[in-house]
Amino acid sequence: MKKNIDEPLLKHLAFWNDNRTFRLRARSHETYRHIIHEFLLYLKNVLGMNGCGTYEISRKEIIVWLKYLRSRYPVSSMLSRVSIIKGFLSLLEKGNRLKSNPLGALLKPYRRDRRKRAILTITGRLPGKSLTELRDPPPFASSLGKHMMDFVKMQESRGKKYREPKYILCCFDRFLQSYSRQPRMVTPAVINRWLQAHPEYNPRKRCRHYAVIRQFCLYLVRVNAKTYVPNRFEFKLKSSFAPHIYSHGEIESMMNMAAALKPDYCLPMRPHMFRFLIVLLYTTGMRIGEAFNLKLGDIDWQNGTLSVRNTKFYKSRLVPLSDSMVEELRRFLALRQQTGASTESQAALFQNPHSRRVYSRAPFYRMFYSIIKRLGYTIQRGGSPRIHDLRHTFAVHRLESWYANNEDVQTKLPLLSTYLGHKELSSTQWYLTMTPELLRQASQRFNSYFDSIPGGPK
Repeated sequence: MKKNIDEPLLKHLAFWNDNRTFRLRARSHETYRHIIHEFLLYLKNVLGMNGCGTYEISRKEIIVWLKYLRSRYPVSSMLSRVSIIKGFLSLLEKGNRLKSNPLGALLKPYRRDRRKRAILTITGRLPGKSLTELRDPPPFASSLGKHMMDFVKMQESRGKKYREPKYILCCFDRFLQSYSRQPRMVTPAVINRWLQAHPEYNPRKRCRHYAVIRQFCLYLVRVNAKTYVPNRFEFKLKSSFAPHIYSHGEIESMMNMAAALKPDYCLPMRPHMFRFLIVLLYTTGMRIGEAFNLKLGDIDWQNGTLSVRNTKFYKSRLVPLSDSMVEELRRFLALRQQTGASTESQAALFQNPHSRRVYSRAPFYRMFYSIIKRLGYTIQRGGSPRIHDLRHTFAVHRLESWYANNEDVQTKLPLLSTYLGHKELSSTQWYLTMTPELLRQASQRFNSYFDSIPGGPK
C-alpha cells in the first residue's frame, strides 16, 4: 500500500487534530494519528476516495474494511482501531465532511458488551443468524409495551426522572417478547417465570425489580381488573443500613489527607479539587451529582449563593454559602484558572482542562474510599461510610447546632427540608440519624423543660 495521502484527505486529519474534544498525551496522540492516517490511506488506495467535498462511505465498504483489519491485526488491536475510527467518522459527520457515520450505524443496534461479538461475527462466515441473536428486541414492543410507555410517561409527568425503573420495565418487556405467544395480562405464572429467569440477581436487586413490576401491575389494574398484583411483602428486605455520621475530627482528617494527595496528568488539581469537594459537600449538604453539575454562572458572588438547577424531581434551589466557604471557592477558582480551564459562564466548576468537560465521578469515588481505608474507618454493612454520608452529616450537625442554641427544632425542620431539596419532610427525617451528641442535647432539653414546671420533678 502506498505511503502518501493526497492533500484533501490530509485536511481531514488536520480537522480531527483541531476539533477533537479531548486532549491526549504525546505518545497516545501519535498512536491516534497513525491509526487515522492508516484509515485515510485505505480510503484512498482501496476505495479510491480523494477527500474532495462531502463524501459518503457505504455500509458494505465499512464491512470490507473490518475484514481487512481482522486479517491483519489481533482482535484487541482491531477493536481499538474500530473505536478510534468510529469517533473520527463521527467528528467528520458533525463537521459536514461526511454524509453519515456508517460504522456508528453498523454498531448502534448492539449494546457495548456485545459489540466485540458483533464485530467478530460481521467479519465471520455466517453473520446473519448470529447478528440477529445479538440484537436486542425493540423497546416496549410486547403486548404490554404501550401500557408500560404510558406508565413511564405518567411517572415522569410527576417530576420523577424514572431512569432505573424505566430500564427495569424495558427488561421486563424484552422478557415478555421471549414468549412464543405473548401474554395479554400479568399472571402469577408470568411473575414466577420472570423471577426464575434471573437467578443471578442478589436479594437487593431482585427486590428493586420486583417493586417496580408491582407498581406497574397496580397501574395495569385500571386497564384490566383481572391483572395479578404481586404481594408487596414477597421480597421485603429488612434494611439494617445506617449512614455514617462523621465527627468534626474525621472531616478534618479527610481534608488533610486529601490535601496531601499528589497531582497527575489526568488530575492536575487532584489535592486541591478533592479537598474542596469534601468541604463543599459537608458545608452545603449538596448531593455529589449536584456539585458536579455546577457551572461558573451558577455562582452569585454578590449574595454568596450557588444556584443548583434541575436536580432530583426536577427541582432547583439556592444554596447560601458562609463567608469562609466563599473564600474557599475563590481560592479554588484561582487554582483552576492556572490549569487553563475555561472561564466562561457555562463552563463546569469541576471541569477537566484536557477534555473541557466535567470530570467523571469515578476517580473521586476511588480516591474517597482509598482515604477512608487509610484513615482506618470501618466499612459498615451496606457500604457506609460513603461520600453521600457527608450530606447526612450536614443535616445531623445542623440539628445539633440548633439544639445547642436552644432553637425550636420542629419549626426549623421544614426549612432544612427545603434547603436540602427534599420533596417532603419524611425524606428529611431519613437523614436525621440519632448520635450520642444529639441524644445528650435532646435529653438536656427534655430535663430543662420539666425543671421549669412549678412543682414538677426535680
